[in-house]
Amino acid sequence: MTQGDILLLARTLAKARGVKLSTVSRWATRDRNPLLFDRLAAGHGCAPRTVDRVGRWFRNHWPQHLEWPPGVPRQETAAAHLTWRVRVPE
Repeated sequence: MTQGDILLLARTLAKARGVKLSTVSRWATRDRNPLLFDRLAAGHGCAPRTVDRVGRWFRNHWPQHLEWPPGVPRQETAAAHLTWRVRVPE
């Protein structure tokens, strides 16, 4: 999933719910980044970790009655489930 994908999802959900992008930002980031989608729409970027987190939020909270936008991947990749474990010497 890309920054453009999460912005498209945010715009689609905002339009369907009749709310602003900042409202969807609050929902998707738990009030941590209320300007996320406004900033993306203005051409700014965000961290890959944010894209992953917000993409996961959309997958878990997408309304059943609303069609998922074509061209936006819905499934997580296998790599999204990998975790790195670092052993710290004692």
